[in-house]
Order: sequence, then C-alpha cells, then structure tokens
Amino acid sequence: MSNLISVVVRCVFNLVVDYSRPINDSIAAGNHRYNRSEINDKNFPPVEHEQGKKNVQFTLYRFCKIVDSCYVIADMERDGMRPATLRELLAFSEVNPELQELPLISLGSIYVSHIDDHRVVYMRRCRSQRGLDLRYCYGRWRGYCRFLAVSK
Repeated sequence: MSNLISVVVRCVFNLVVDYSRPINDSIAAGNHRYNRSEINDKNFPPVEHEQGKKNVQFTLYRFCKIVDSCYVIADMERDGMRPATLRELLAFSEVNPELQELPLISLGSIYVSHIDDHRVVYMRRCRSQRGLDLRYCYGRWRGYCRFLAVSK
C-alpha cells in the first residue's frame, strides 16, 4: 500500500457482474429495503466498459482518518485500481450482505441532480435494514467508511 494512513482490506473478492441487469432488479436481489428514488437506470446509465457479463476483482479500502473523495480515488489509482460503479456495488453487496455493517461507498458513478448537485451512491444499514442513499461526492468521509474498488 502506498500510504500509511490507509488500510486496504486484503480480502479480494472475485465475482461475475452482469452489467445488462436493470438497477431495480439488482436492488431487489440485494434485499435493499429503503432506497432513494433517484437511484435508477435513467440517472445512472452504464458507462463504456459496462457491457455484458464480466469477472471482476474487488478490493475494499478503509482509511484511518477523515478523507475526501479525491484522496480516496488517488490512493486507488496508485494501486492500479479504480472506484467501483453503482452496478458493481450492487453486484458485490448481493453476494456479500454481511459486509454492509458500515457504509460502503461507490465513487465510480456520479448522479447530477436538476440543480447541478453531484452525488455518489452509498450503502448503509438503518435499523437492521439495508439501503441505498446519495451523498455529495466532493464531501469528506469519516474513518469508518469503506470504499469499493475494482482492478483496472
């Protein structure tokens, strides 16, 4: 790891991501009970590399201090990783529901609202229920947050 204040959870997860699966189907399959209505296929269209089914290798990042999104992304890039997209986050959470005790953030997909507000998706628990929410993407993240990355 390139940085002493970051901790990479060295558990590597490999799974197949079906990028053609509708987001609402992935939300239902992951048993997410509360979700922001903005999290849908219209607001999060697939990016160029999201075609068909692919085997993807995931790594979790967690930092020991408050960091911003640019810092997290730069750390991932130094390690040959990139931030996971929403579709990748949904596929990962479906297979690993036990890893959602702490917030799990996807910095690879950005939602731009009608007021030009840029937000990213994160997963969290609220009263034992799993859910998806949006948060300002250029904000600061606390040390208990985790970030999902995939190999480039």
